[in-house]
Amino acid sequence: MNTVYKDRYIVFIDILGFKDIVNKSNNDNKKAKEILENLKYIERIKKENDEVFNLTSINRKVTIFSDSIIISYPSLNARSGCFLSLVLDIIYISIELLDKGIYIRGGMTYGKLYHEDNICFGPAMIKAYNLEQEAIYPRIIVDNLAIEKGLEQPGLDGGKITDDDINEVLITENGISYIDFLYSALEEFEEINEYTDYLENIRKNLIFHLKNRSYTPKVLEKYEWFKYYYDNSIERIIKESKGAPQFFEQFFIKK
Repeated sequence: MNTVYKDRYIVFIDILGFKDIVNKSNNDNKKAKEILENLKYIERIKKENDEVFNLTSINRKVTIFSDSIIISYPSLNARSGCFLSLVLDIIYISIELLDKGIYIRGGMTYGKLYHEDNICFGPAMIKAYNLEQEAIYPRIIVDNLAIEKGLEQPGLDGGKITDDDINEVLITENGISYIDFLYSALEEFEEINEYTDYLENIRKNLIFHLKNRSYTPKVLEKYEWFKYYYDNSIERIIKESKGAPQFFEQFFIKK
């Protein structure tokens, strides 16, 4: 008998402030086009990755509706486990959307799930949704179950995933693990000046939000947390830089 649920990794992502963004686009065609392009970008990632990495063959699923994005992978494919495949998807999406000034929040887990076409449900879906709510700040948290399962399975190259591999892409604070995409972004740009332009764009956007007097304390708290994460990322880059670490000091916000 075919079972409805399969064991899958899943992330549920919410685009923060999406309703406000849409409301502002009511009489602003340029803003409406930006929203459309951002949502098309997610679909483009799906199509391009499917073609380049043949992700369709390993049963990767993506669903987009309104301000939410759901991505899931099977527990295993023919070559490796899919934990890092999903983490890398999240990193790419986070990098691109933040460059456009869009902040996201989400939760990643592992468990029983049905995900075909635009239908997605199951215990893992509920867990991922609840994790997104618990994340509070603009970050993608990953629960222990997903991490433990990832460590049990082969990595992208077929070898064993180590704690060092996990620490390269995740930060754990106060018992909560979340994806460290800002540091990971350093390897995604071909030229260092592209990366520094990216950092400067984020820095300016954050300063703009932090100075916005119309925000409620709850909203401002989210940007304050992201400033904390951003500055910590700069500190890590300086600490591990093999070139001229002092160069990156100009990108701090706290100074």
